[in-house]
Amino acid sequence: MRTILLALCCAPLLACPAVEETPDDAPDDLRRDFPTAPEGAYVIESPDYVIPAGTERQWCTVTTYEGDDVGIAAQYNYQSKNGHHVTIFGTTEPVRNLPDGEVWDCTETEDLNMSSMEPILIGGSIAYDDEGVINEYELPEGFAAPLKGGQRIILQSHYLNVTERDILVRDVAQFVLVPEDTVTTWTAAFVNTVTNFTIPANTPEYTLSFDCDFEDEYSLLFLGGHLHEWGKSFKTERTNASGTSTIYEVPEWEPVLRDSPTYVEYERDEFNFGPDDTFTTTCTWFNGGDTDIGFPQEMCVTFGMAYPTRVPVICDPS
Repeated sequence: MRTILLALCCAPLLACPAVEETPDDAPDDLRRDFPTAPEGAYVIESPDYVIPAGTERQWCTVTTYEGDDVGIAAQYNYQSKNGHHVTIFGTTEPVRNLPDGEVWDCTETEDLNMSSMEPILIGGSIAYDDEGVINEYELPEGFAAPLKGGQRIILQSHYLNVTERDILVRDVAQFVLVPEDTVTTWTAAFVNTVTNFTIPANTPEYTLSFDCDFEDEYSLLFLGGHLHEWGKSFKTERTNASGTSTIYEVPEWEPVLRDSPTYVEYERDEFNFGPDDTFTTTCTWFNGGDTDIGFPQEMCVTFGMAYPTRVPVICDPS
């Protein structure tokens, strides 16, 4: 952290320039200077957003990657103060339905067409400093996730403005790209999920389990779980000839884990699985409201990064 103190003085008999006053109702400008992107990086910068005082907001914007087919070796996201996270989604939605540069309030999950989403890169650490939020994910040496020319990308910015003033913010995502012929191991998103569930109203505990099987051999870089704010617990089990074992568990789910989940990380070839394995995901929720809850208000997802593969490994029994 670096603090700079700036003293402004006017010498005697010299006129000071007029200072423009900011209107009282103008938002506090929290837009930060972003670090210089690595050479050759692909950069997506959000427009300026105003987050009203005392509110939680998510804003989305969309663009299209127009470069050559490459690999993504690392990703660095930066936010202003009061930022919570930046999420990168791939989308199959065509330009005619969702033009480049389109900006919309996606605070409600229903405002994202989740059926058209395709994960590009999942994972990373989140850190907070005096300027805002830093989300970093660096793949191991030789690993990369594929990025194809024409890929459409949604940048989602999540803010929690706990102040009494409106704030003006801006985000950026920087992708470190590498040529295809330098990649020794391709990795892609690993997702086990269901979307056809209903959590009944006024239910203190509702549990759902589903199984996923696999056609090919893979390894995992990490494994995590995803629920929203109605979650109570989460567990993923693995069953094969050796029996059944728990490979990921959060016995008491906290709402903050929705966007900042814990992971189980693995060394290269430490966690291998394939056709002889079944993964069972079990999600438990509560619903104290008077209306039923379903997807995408709530979710139930085991996720990670699998290799070797250029294509996301997706299991949705529903």
